[in-house]
Amino acid sequence: MVSLFCTCKIVIVGCWMERLMCLCAGIWLLSTLFSLPPVFGWSRYEYIRNKAICTIQWSSSYTYAVAVIGLGVFVPFIVMIVAYMRIFSKATDIFSSL
Repeated sequence: MVSLFCTCKIVIVGCWMERLMCLCAGIWLLSTLFSLPPVFGWSRYEYIRNKAICTIQWSSSYTYAVAVIGLGVFVPFIVMIVAYMRIFSKATDIFSSL
């Protein structure tokens, strides 16, 4: 029984590691895609001296601002809402079967 448990645990951990690697790669890809357009001329970066940071000059391109806010805020928000609804639904099903 212990060897079966260990084998199953290794397989599950392996699947989670693959998912984790895919999620990390996706995060890096999306952050690169969001940060490159100002380098190639769509919007601009500006340096804020008193804070020593670079940020996007939001007023230089409204289409880029809308794209970043839409894809970087609203889409993840919708994905989280759907995920939490699925978790709640599954938990409700399990709880009602008890």
